[in-house]
Formats: sequence, C-alpha cells, structure tokens
Amino acid sequence: MSPQPVQWVIGVDGGGTKTLAILADVSGTERVRRLAGPSNPNLIGVDSAARCLAEILSDCCGAADCTPRDLSGVVLGLAGAGSAENRAALEARLKEWFGAGFPLLIETDARIALEGGLGGRPGIAVIAGTGSIVAAKSPAGEIFTVGGWGRALGDEGSGFSIGVEAARALAKHLDCMLETSLLPQALRERFGWDSREALVHALYREKVELSACAPLVMELAETGDGVCSQILRRAASALAGQVFAAFQHIGMDQVAVATCGGLIDRPSAYRNILESELRLRCPHATVRMPERTAAEGAVLLALKMAGGEGVW
Repeated sequence: MSPQPVQWVIGVDGGGTKTLAILADVSGTERVRRLAGPSNPNLIGVDSAARCLAEILSDCCGAADCTPRDLSGVVLGLAGAGSAENRAALEARLKEWFGAGFPLLIETDARIALEGGLGGRPGIAVIAGTGSIVAAKSPAGEIFTVGGWGRALGDEGSGFSIGVEAARALAKHLDCMLETSLLPQALRERFGWDSREALVHALYREKVELSACAPLVMELAETGDGVCSQILRRAASALAGQVFAAFQHIGMDQVAVATCGGLIDRPSAYRNILESELRLRCPHATVRMPERTAAEGAVLLALKMAGGEGVW
C-alpha cells in the first residue's frame, strides 16, 4: 500500500520591506522558510505584490518537492490588506496563476500577529511598530480591533507618534521652552537637526520618517532622561487605554496580553512602562512576550484551514 501524500500549509508575513514565508506539514512542523522583498500592495502596487507572493509560494513548494496543488491551506498576512479592494485583487491574481481551487486566505498583518502572539488562543495583542493597533480575540473566536487608524487619525503609541513627540520636544528646545534633556543634543548628533531651519526642512521638505527617532527616545529613557521617559509614558498610556477598551469588548474575566511589534516585543524601557500602565488600566491582564511570530501566526490560521485546531 503506497503511503498517504503529505499535506502542506504555508503562512506568510508580508510587509513594506520584506516577506517571510513558512511551509509546514499539517502537524505544524516547519519544513521550509523563505525570505523575499516587500509585498505591501499599498507601497509597491497590487501587481508587484502578487508577483512577489507567487514567487515565494512557488519557492517554498519547490524546496519541499511539492506543488501548490498539494497545499491544504495558505494564509497571507499582509500590511496593506486592510483594504477589501486590495485583498480581492491579490486573490484574483494568485488564483489566476495557481487555480480557482487554491486554498487562499488573505488577512491583515495585525490578525496574524494576534494569532501568533497568543499561540492561537483568545486574548489581546498590542502591536507597536512604525504604526500601532490593538487586536483581540474572544473565546467565541470574534476578532475585534481598536486603533490602527493610521497617522492622520491615530497610531497612538507607535514609533511614528513617539517620533512626532521627539520633534515637538526639539521645537520647544529651540524656542527655549523645554526642560533639561539630552534629546535635543542626541537629535542634532544623529540627524543634524541643529536649528529651526534644519528641523522644518527635514519634516516638510525631505518628509523624513519620524519613526526613526523612536529608538533614540527609548535609548535615552533607559538612561533616566525625564523628557524621553514622559514621551514613552504618554505613548504607553494611550496603548493601555486601547487595550482596556478591547478587554471590555471581549468580556473575559482574565486576559492574556501579548506585546508584539518591533518596539515592544523584547525587553526595553518602553515595554516596562507599557506593562506598568497596563497593570494600572487593566489589572485583570497578564502581560507576556509573544508566543510565536506573526509568520507562525499565519501558519496557525493555515492549519485551521486544513482542518486542524490552530493552536500551538
């Protein structure tokens, strides 16, 4: 009797700079991992994103000596997938190449971070990187988000919002209105912002990415700089408020909160302040590091598509 063919799933975490794909068998054992360039359709366009995704999916299958027809579940967690139009266009292109029956689900990057951060279980993921969002999963499987409205309407507690506060602090320093802080000198040394003209030029003409200031603020907060510590405390307080709103919505007596995203997924002054704010605002929360990566969260969702439990 010939052995049963192995079933495979693929989970993908795609962003504005890189795309990570993991191919696993249906027991959840990782077999192949591949890295490619950006796949955010908002940044590179739907056609380029679809080509990148098709190539990395094909590469994974080739490395496992299987074909896309052998896949039982494929989940793409993408920055830029919040748009229904983007999701529909990407799905159409990929199914045109791989076939109408290709088992594909396109989710947001926040959704796969939530799944990975909690290992597939109910709870809350607070995600803070360049942007921010709080995502929650109820015991019944309902998904609820707070924040994530982008720079114009929010992104509280994100690298961008921290960078804005850093630039405002420098403006106050140049107006002789800032209390003692090492931040203005550090911004001058790191970015050359030594005058009103330099700051205005950087922000309004060069349109610099202000989230680049966030690591500097975090470094100075580690040394006890009061201005930087207060910037982080305001950012953490905003995120804690969003976590509390999510906690109230999903109706759990006790809740696990995973800290995800480049600013808070490892020990730092910012994460410490956030944990302190969460204890104040949401005492029924247990704060933890993410159990799995976002790409592994996409694998969990793909395992559910293949008929598994989707819990690691």
